Amino acid sequence: MIQAFNYQESNMWPSLEEANCIMEPTSTTPYVKYNKFANTLTIKGASTRQAMDEFYSLSIQKFKTNLASKKYGTLNLNFKTFNTSTAKVLFDLFKSIRDEKAAGAAVKIRWEVFLTELDMLETAKDFAELFDLDINLK
Repeated sequence: MIQAFNYQESNMWPSLEEANCIMEPTSTTPYVKYNKFANTLTIKGASTRQAMDEFYSLSIQKFKTNLASKKYGTLNLNFKTFNTSTAKVLFDLFKSIRDEKAAGAAVKIRWEVFLTELDMLETAKDFAELFDLDINLK
């Protein structure tokens, strides 16, 4: 069962036992979908509100936990824009992915970037280089 709710109306995620979680976007938060069975985390849209670490905490925690136990996962990113709070979240996430890959996990990272968004393209490349990750840029 997939549950959907708007973050502005509720900052509570479904319980950890839920298989799929969807958070609908707002003007400052992205669409987020986590699929437990495929261990896929998808983030798409603007990520500009303050304290984005709180916003992402449970979905990223689930992704990391299942990456450690299942040894596979997929991260799909498509940011319209993001702020420094989101950059820190991504820094921590990519660091964990790097560590899990070193421990034998198979992780696919897809980052959709419009070719006209040169800053976003450079940011994706910088993360890939910094953490020695293969990021499939589309």
